[in-house]
Amino acid sequence: MPKKQEVIQGEIEAAKLSAFEKYPILKGLGFQAGYDPDREGKVEFYSPDETGSPQDPRPSQAPMGTPYISVRDQKYINPELFLGEGMHYLPQVDPNFAAFREKIRESMTPEQLAQSRRRYDTYQDPRSYEDFFETSDLDAFIRGYISPDENDEWRKSGTYNTEQIKLLEFMRSYLQQKQE
Repeated sequence: MPKKQEVIQGEIEAAKLSAFEKYPILKGLGFQAGYDPDREGKVEFYSPDETGSPQDPRPSQAPMGTPYISVRDQKYINPELFLGEGMHYLPQVDPNFAAFREKIRESMTPEQLAQSRRRYDTYQDPRSYEDFFETSDLDAFIRGYISPDENDEWRKSGTYNTEQIKLLEFMRSYLQQKQE
């Protein structure tokens, strides 16, 4: 009988394959993922060259040179996990996605930016606000529309304006296109 760790790793691999079918753009990015239940949080993404922080170093089973998703809570294993975490990496490897992301940044209203600043203050993130916004909050803003969680708070709260919705819908269809 397989160990719990092996069963959960199988669930992660199945979710990854499902994500690749739904979002073909992710398939060629070389994502690896593993179950790290002894770490705090839900999920963490590590870029290929990222060693992590002293408080949260890159997991030992995550080879350098490979984008890695550390799943810390089993209930977050689903195909959307790979899209959501993949959004941290896509701008580094896909110029089209990077350009779409930049258009979203440019479209953000003063109120949306103020909300971002309040999230930063609430989370008491140790990074500068600029680093927080660039590596976390802008991606969360995009993910909140394209790949919402079960509460769908970003869309339900009317976060996005008409211009952003059009661009985000275009981004979603781009992510779902078959790659050549």
